Amino acid sequence: MTWSRRVAKLADALRHAPGTLIYLCCLLVTQLTLNTLDTPLGRRLVLGVSTNLHNMAESPVQVLIGSAFWTDTSPLLTGLTLVALPLVMVPVERWLGTGRWLVTLLVGHVGATLLTLLVTDYALRAGMLRPAIAHTADVGVSYGLFAAAGVLTYRFPRRFHRLGWALLMLSLLLVLALLLGSHQEIGDLGHLSAFGLGLAMRPLTRARRPALSPTGPGSGAPASPRSTDAVEVAPARQGEQREGAESDAAGQPAGQQSEDRVTEVELRHPDSEHDRNSQPAQ
Repeated sequence: MTWSRRVAKLADALRHAPGTLIYLCCLLVTQLTLNTLDTPLGRRLVLGVSTNLHNMAESPVQVLIGSAFWTDTSPLLTGLTLVALPLVMVPVERWLGTGRWLVTLLVGHVGATLLTLLVTDYALRAGMLRPAIAHTADVGVSYGLFAAAGVLTYRFPRRFHRLGWALLMLSLLLVLALLLGSHQEIGDLGHLSAFGLGLAMRPLTRARRPALSPTGPGSGAPASPRSTDAVEVAPARQGEQREGAESDAAGQPAGQQSEDRVTEVELRHPDSEHDRNSQPAQ
């Protein structure tokens, strides 16, 4: 396959995944913004939209939305995120549609963030984490990305393939934990939670119920009361017409009835009268 065909195929895939395309463009814009700023200013900008305990206590809605549109300042993690985003989210959106794809993204991002904050708060109260973690930077699309990867598990038709995909994602989580090291003590739990939430959203992957077929013979749908009444009335009317015709026939003379039968036979078989007239007289 030539490069032009690959680019055309990628463009066609993005065209059928408008949500992922818009999201990717937003991430590219914010990343370019960070690249144009100096490091201290960019760090303060990222900290201002991070979903840490301090920001969530002051403006939870703002940081929940804003943190999903910024990436980590690490070039390696940013590059991996921007590459993995279309590879995972485009198939999910094309499969489920933009609406259910958005639900997957929101549930993964918000749900994993809240679970992570609950564990972080408990660990801080128990003295298991250092207090500075309440002001740490925590942004990115990784929670939504792993939730989409969890939903994508059900795209594979066989259980063996689903198991292989799940093991691959768990291995990737382990590698990511080794790359992050001590930079995020609690972030690994968020990634695992997001993947688990994706697996729990299996009802989203089920096909919609087909529309009810119109009432009719062989359709399998129950007939409405009005149509049932019409079906019952039609034979009754036919029976009344038949009885009326029989009563009329009973009141006519025998000769008239025989003439009517002959006329009826001639109307049904006009060729027979023509054949009788065309035979030579004996």
